[in-house]
Amino acid sequence: MDAGSLSKLLALLASLGVAVLLLWLLTRHDRRQQQPRALLAGYPLGEFPHRDRIEAPLASLCESQASVLALFRQLPPTHSARAHLFVFLGELRTFMDDAYVLAALRTSAEAQSRLVRLAREVRRAADQLIESTQEHARNNDGLSAGLEWRVEVMKALARDPGET
Repeated sequence: MDAGSLSKLLALLASLGVAVLLLWLLTRHDRRQQQPRALLAGYPLGEFPHRDRIEAPLASLCESQASVLALFRQLPPTHSARAHLFVFLGELRTFMDDAYVLAALRTSAEAQSRLVRLAREVRRAADQLIESTQEHARNNDGLSAGLEWRVEVMKALARDPGET
C-alpha cells in the first residue's frame, strides 16, 4: 500500500469516526428526555397526523386525559395516589390510541357508537378517579377500590361491540 492510499484510508476512517460521534451526540438527547407514553398528552401532530379524526369523542378523551394529567402533576412525586393515576393514564393512553384508529372506520356506524360510548365511560371513570383522589388527598385515606373495576369496565367496552 502506498502513502497516498494510506492517507485516504485514514481520512475516511477519521470522517467515519466524526460522523458516528455526531450521530451519537444528536440522538443521545432524544433518548434521555423521553417521557413515559402514559404522560403523552392528547394527540400530538407528529404521531397522529389525521386531524380530521379528532372530533367529539376523541376530543372528549383528550379532555378526560387532561383532567387526570393535571391532577397527576399537582400531586407531589411521593404521593401514593400518583401510582394509581399513572396506571389509569397508561390505560387511557391505550384507549386513546385505539380510538384514533377506530375513528378511521367512518363507514361503520357501530364503530362510531362504540367510540362515543367509550368516551362517555372514560369521562365517568376519570371524574370518579379525580374525585376519589382529591378525597384521598384531603383525608389521607386509601384510594377507592373501584379503580381496577373501572379499568376492567373500560377494557370490556372497548372489546365487546353492542354491549353497554
